[in-house]
Amino acid sequence: MKYIFEYIAGTKGDMTVRFLNGVEPNISFDRANKSEPQELECENWLKLVNPNDLTLERFEEVLSVNTNQYLPAHPLWVCERNERYMDLLKEYDYGIVSLKYEPKHYVTIYIERVLKNEYNFNEKGEFSNSNYVTAILNENSRGRLRAKDLDMGPSKLFALVESSWWGKRWRELTNNRTLLHYDDLFLTDSCPFPEHAHREDEWLMLVEQSWCDYDKNGYRKYEVPEDWEQYSHLFHRGRPV
Repeated sequence: MKYIFEYIAGTKGDMTVRFLNGVEPNISFDRANKSEPQELECENWLKLVNPNDLTLERFEEVLSVNTNQYLPAHPLWVCERNERYMDLLKEYDYGIVSLKYEPKHYVTIYIERVLKNEYNFNEKGEFSNSNYVTAILNENSRGRLRAKDLDMGPSKLFALVESSWWGKRWRELTNNRTLLHYDDLFLTDSCPFPEHAHREDEWLMLVEQSWCDYDKNGYRKYEVPEDWEQYSHLFHRGRPV
């Protein structure tokens, strides 16, 4: 049997999949220690940000060409909306393993997601791909973002995530899935995968290397900001209002 490893950006999905597949790590230290995705024989359509672009044909293409035991994917909302996707999983003998996290990890995951996936700074400290990042962070708001705009502080970051589709809604996406938990994978002093217990040192080293070199906004404090609710009115489904 093969498995789809379903995760939200910022939760070290590519790193975990590479480890489980026995593939050498490919860490981009110039991109906040991001692990690069493992290549397939086709585009990995399962990692599309917009689920509406994951057609049934694309879904089957990835399942059919994948030769690894684990396959990385972003949230598979399509499997909840259309039974034909679940039928294909059964046909190709796949299960879904879904990585979940508690609200106390919102701030860490959000910062890691942005630092690793959404931008690079230019020499002036501005986002080098500012239009794309503006769409991601401000959901169609206008204006040029700068590095300091990430400094909303933990309370506002938490309020933003809690109101977004990858906050509470993501945690509730559990049907037909085996659940793994953020704490058990990345905040432990042992290897969380019994079948790979002999590779414990390798796993712990990977986790240690994966954290961003960043010390602002409550990154890696793992706590729910006490005053976050006073900012919840600023956001509607993850969008500033």
